[in-house]
Amino acid sequence: MEIWPKAFQIPLKLGALRVEMCPLLNGVLLPSKWMQCGLKIIYIKDCPSVEVVFDLQEVGHPHSIVALPVLDELKILHLPKLVHVWKTNTTSPVNFHGFQNLKSIKIEGCNNLRNLFPTYVAKLLQNLDELIIKDCGAMGSIVADEPKIHDHDGEGTSSGILYLFPKLKILSLMFLPKLRILCPQGSTFAEECLQVKVWCCPNIMQHFYGSESDKEILPKSTDISLLNRKFIWFLEEEILVEGMDRDTWYEDVEVQTYLHNARKIYFLSCEKLLSIASSNLMGRLHNLQVMLAGWCDSVHTIFDFEGLDYEELSVSLLNELHLRFLPKLIHIWKIAPRQSQFYFSQLRELKVESCDSLRYIFTISMAKALVKLRILEIKCCGNVEKIVATCDGGEDEKPWLFFSANCSIKLEYLPNLICFGPEEDCTKYLITENLDIAIIFCRKYKGLGRYR
Repeated sequence: MEIWPKAFQIPLKLGALRVEMCPLLNGVLLPSKWMQCGLKIIYIKDCPSVEVVFDLQEVGHPHSIVALPVLDELKILHLPKLVHVWKTNTTSPVNFHGFQNLKSIKIEGCNNLRNLFPTYVAKLLQNLDELIIKDCGAMGSIVADEPKIHDHDGEGTSSGILYLFPKLKILSLMFLPKLRILCPQGSTFAEECLQVKVWCCPNIMQHFYGSESDKEILPKSTDISLLNRKFIWFLEEEILVEGMDRDTWYEDVEVQTYLHNARKIYFLSCEKLLSIASSNLMGRLHNLQVMLAGWCDSVHTIFDFEGLDYEELSVSLLNELHLRFLPKLIHIWKIAPRQSQFYFSQLRELKVESCDSLRYIFTISMAKALVKLRILEIKCCGNVEKIVATCDGGEDEKPWLFFSANCSIKLEYLPNLICFGPEEDCTKYLITENLDIAIIFCRKYKGLGRYR
């Protein structure tokens, strides 16, 4: 499906384009005939089939054009199949110019995007002031590493350094686990960039650590442990574990000294971890309130408490749990029904995204225990069939009562979700039929909720 019929006339006075929640859209959003229109703002969000935004393959020949000369702001959010923002041939179009007024770019949640700019497009962005890139799991570089391109303006020759984005003031890179370089050899970003934020980019962190004092590097660590050539960051009340190449991380004496004070803990790009938190670890994290785990390719369980007696656990203070891009995750919790009734009773927020091996989120006993849950968001988990499932081993008899009346639930892009609870009609098992459940692009779902 495409937006624009072939005979559609270009509305030259159109100032803004907003495309949102178009699940069947797979055509190019801006074909070559739109390149000279007067758009100032482009906003694209939640279009799961879109692969290309700007198609430049047919422009520049035989006549010179200036593409989107007044475009000021570009936002691209949550396009999971996006491959190219700018789709181009391997060489630069000889007569192509444009995007010279573009000042702000924000890219988020595009996990098939390997780089953002072709080199010659990056060279055009002389007025770019702000560049924010977040949650792009496949991105290895910001500017593509391409063969040397002859520069008709005389800049960036083989004898000198090419300085890209000379007016860039804000650079924010967050949750880019595969990012290794900013730009190809022989080029660099503007030295005058005043604010640089790097968060959860384990493969590029060493490039920024130790930078000049006028640059703000996140996190601001009070101590750093270089274990197995990867960082564990210890902040005052936070621990960030990035890129660990082994299946455990907390046995080191140095690490254990920080556990009892930690209120937040993050696990990023730890390829060999099989489970995130054992009972042994959680017993030391007495003050833990927030946990995030993402891009850990081998993790199959988050909380593994199997075999523990009821008396061995104390109530956890954990109130936020975020799980993202864990392709082999099968169980969020392995815990006996009697333990689950009190251990996670303080949990208020659970967000799960792109965990394609999950088939359900809660057992019945776990769902009943989360009496304080206020936010539940499940997104892009391709094999989830039910939110609450019946599992063998000690589940209570009916009736079941799930969640409080104040809980907000959002279920998005779950192609195999059939129903919410163990049975298709689960309204009699909820605390209230007025529970706020938003259903977005879940084509097989049948049951309670607001459909979008």
